[in-house]
Amino acid sequence: MSRNRTKFVGNSRPFASIYNALLIQVSRLDLSLSPSVTIAKLKAHEFTKGDIVYLFHAAAAVFWLYIMEKPAYPIKLVIPMLFTIGLLVPLTGQFLLPAIPVLAWVLTYYSSRFLPASSRPPISVTVLPTLETVLYGANISDILTRFTHPVLDVVAWLPYGILHFSLPVVVSIILWLFAPRPALQYWASAFGYLNLAGVVCQILFPCAPPCE
Repeated sequence: MSRNRTKFVGNSRPFASIYNALLIQVSRLDLSLSPSVTIAKLKAHEFTKGDIVYLFHAAAAVFWLYIMEKPAYPIKLVIPMLFTIGLLVPLTGQFLLPAIPVLAWVLTYYSSRFLPASSRPPISVTVLPTLETVLYGANISDILTRFTHPVLDVVAWLPYGILHFSLPVVVSIILWLFAPRPALQYWASAFGYLNLAGVVCQILFPCAPPCE
């Protein structure tokens, strides 16, 4: 009996740790729904040069919302209205403010499809294969496509079909539960700006994947 109980307790420890961490993090949340709390914090905030980045995000958001065709005007104005309300409410603002780089990437990725074709650079289909040949001495992508197997298809599909979307969420939850408080904000900034840079690169210099 004691062995079974010890085994059960040992198996339940990871879940207990997660549960305790969840309780701690929830207790630290600002549950206020009053926008006056956020406005008071904004008035007391000492602005630094680093805050200029928010002006960049605001200007970029205005541009992408302007060219956005779906949803059409005036329905698309609901997006900045809901975002502003979410920032003013302390309960939601504590999540939205650190997530601004990620949201900027999502907005840029979605609205970039509405850029006029006349203003887009032509898509290059030769640059990436040429770079592979120069850097590695061969077209690696072409070599990899010569041998196919269903297992390899699944292995290639997992990072693009599932892990690409799910792992960032899992990492965010782990950081929120167990890492020091600034870690999640640094992770959101790195993740958001990295993907934002990728989208901007594809807008300025679009390239087809180096495979057939």
